[in-house]
Amino acid sequence: MRNKSLVRLHRGIAAFYMAVFLFIVYAVVSKSTASLSGLWVLGFIAAVPIGLHLWAGQGAKAGAGWGKTLSRVLATLLLVGFPIGTVLGGLIWVKTSQKDWQAA
Repeated sequence: MRNKSLVRLHRGIAAFYMAVFLFIVYAVVSKSTASLSGLWVLGFIAAVPIGLHLWAGQGAKAGAGWGKTLSRVLATLLLVGFPIGTVLGGLIWVKTSQKDWQAA
């Protein structure tokens, strides 16, 4: 497997997003007066970053150029989320640098 640490990082971020989504679902479902119709929209919103991170991880695992590009796009978006997102985004940028990237 190429870019092992980057693949793990993307999978970890996706797992974190999934855990947050499941926590929100639990919180909404446990309230007896809450409407469940909004969970479909929330599920779609949560599925997008989860899917993108898993897809970027697959590209990094294969050492594909599109995986590197997608990883950098996601890293740039993460930079806005100070302080944890900034650290994760910076780490992804380092892992996709010329020195650390393992191409196919």
